[in-house]
Amino acid sequence: MILPLGCGIANPKGECNSCNSGFYLSSNNQCAQLPANCSFADVNGNCTQCDAGFQLDTATSDCL
Repeated sequence: MILPLGCGIANPKGECNSCNSGFYLSSNNQCAQLPANCSFADVNGNCTQCDAGFQLDTATSDCL
């Protein structure tokens, strides 16, 4: 089976269980690209941790 873009491990239905670096697992079990300067995001794509040298704006979930 060919894995969907960004997917590290998928179940037999093709739904991702984990994502590769630079991606987050969305609420529909697909991998989506992380926002700019973001290390980790929740299932809605809101950044929860920024790359080194960036600060998380908790009001907007942007890394500044």
